Amino acid sequence: MVLKSVPQLYRVLPFSGNICAFCLESPLIARSCRRSLATPRRSPTVRRNEAASKQQPGANASLPSQSREALPPVVLLKSARQSGVFPLESGRALELLVQFQGLISTQDNSRLQQLLRDYDVQAADLTILAKILLRCSRSEQRALARQLLLRASALSDASATLQLVSEGLRVSRLSMPELRQPLRHLDNLARREKNPQAAYLLGSIWEKERKKPEALHLYESVLSNEDTASTNDDKSRASILVALGLLRLNKGDTAGAEEAFQKGAELDNPDAHYHLAKSKPQTSSERQVHLLVAASAGNIEAAHDLGTTYLLKTEGKDLQGQMQIEARAMAYEWFSLAADADHAPSQLALASLLRDDGKLEEGMRWLDRASKLEDHREQALHMKSAWQDNAISNSINAKI
Repeated sequence: MVLKSVPQLYRVLPFSGNICAFCLESPLIARSCRRSLATPRRSPTVRRNEAASKQQPGANASLPSQSREALPPVVLLKSARQSGVFPLESGRALELLVQFQGLISTQDNSRLQQLLRDYDVQAADLTILAKILLRCSRSEQRALARQLLLRASALSDASATLQLVSEGLRVSRLSMPELRQPLRHLDNLARREKNPQAAYLLGSIWEKERKKPEALHLYESVLSNEDTASTNDDKSRASILVALGLLRLNKGDTAGAEEAFQKGAELDNPDAHYHLAKSKPQTSSERQVHLLVAASAGNIEAAHDLGTTYLLKTEGKDLQGQMQIEARAMAYEWFSLAADADHAPSQLALASLLRDDGKLEEGMRWLDRASKLEDHREQALHMKSAWQDNAISNSINAKI
């Protein structure tokens, strides 16, 4: 039999020898696709020579399994290339990542900069590769992503620094030694360059450290900067306005706080709408509008407050008949939305509504969920005990 063509299942990469392209694209396959191929039988001499070469130090061995496990699926690299997000073809991107892995043990940025020049990419492209890897599930991939972010941050890439600090703040691990340099870069981005997202992160850190006056001054300084006002980062500016409003409210400056919340609401920030709603009278239509905007955008506290608003309407004399039934149904809807997100006050309110409507068993289930949340565990257990005692008492009275 004569083979007219041989499919190119293997690509020869200068840094690692022969790598199976199919296995790289499908890392979840347990066995190598080579076993399924009809390959010529090699002589014993060839096999002995191959085995000996693998044992020699510095031999051109295949990519270590740990390195392969850290690489992203080719489909993600191709997607990034096709969308214009990343400049390299998938094969070149894999080469870059493997060569980068060889630099992890050294902190010599000159070698990394030379690598970037060799592939004609920037530090920001390392951050893009890191974000691709963060979409993957394996620990090796996420570890490589973190190394990419750390080295990109060391080369002054703002996006990498913001990603690292944001994650460190979220998990309360900003004291890690590897984050010292990103934190210094963040300080420079916030205080000198007036970067809104960096300012919001730095202000949040200072608030946690009880440096509220410094945080307030930083927020006001960034918002008053003309260059900041001309940026398109409305999301970060809105977050700063909400944080500024809360700090002003904490100082007793209600007028200044409301002004900040109003500006944040104009930038469509749901938290700004929520806090602005709380500054309005309980029964005002303006309050309900702001709560509705915030709750529809996912603010759970606003959803609970809307449920409370509709429930209060059912208890008044303003609504009768069908309108009262509809208001109660809306209270159910908003309490349910917040309760599903593990908002304990909504779970307790929903449980009470269900019990009043004769659905005791369903209400008990919500009390069980609320009892697993530390802040309201005692109240949930007290309600459950009282309801059980009342049910027993009613059962005994019914038998009598």
